[in-house]
Amino acid sequence: GLTPTKQIAGLMLSGILSDSLGFRSPTTTDIDKIYATELGELAELDVHDHAENMLEAKAQLDDYSVEELVMMDTKIFRLGGKMMRVSVIETTKPLDLLAKKAALVEAQSDIAKKVKLLPGPSGCVQPDARACRRMFLSSIRKGSGTFSSSSSTS
Repeated sequence: GLTPTKQIAGLMLSGILSDSLGFRSPTTTDIDKIYATELGELAELDVHDHAENMLEAKAQLDDYSVEELVMMDTKIFRLGGKMMRVSVIETTKPLDLLAKKAALVEAQSDIAKKVKLLPGPSGCVQPDARACRRMFLSSIRKGSGTFSSSSSTS
């Protein structure tokens, strides 16, 4: 086997920590933790401290508009014959986002008015569909979330 350089090990560790939310995600495996420990040693990084620093950096959302926040992590689903977009904002500082809840809901509504979710060829969603109707604000540290919707039927 090959051994990654210090820099590559740090990048690989960052990928595991990002994907597993610093091992807080329910999809985290024991293998993730084993590899993270090995990569942390190679990168000369404390795994816990590195994860916390990454989560804090991810929480720095002040430079984003509410529209950018709504569209940052978003997926389109078909449910009951209708298309919908669900957005998730993960943060270590949920109170900062909850203070912007009214603006975030308004941004959802504005985006939904601009572009409707319509089926494209073969029933696939058109790639430029940007309507957003449901959003979850997820607190990484507390493992809890808040649901928000710009739709009166949610």
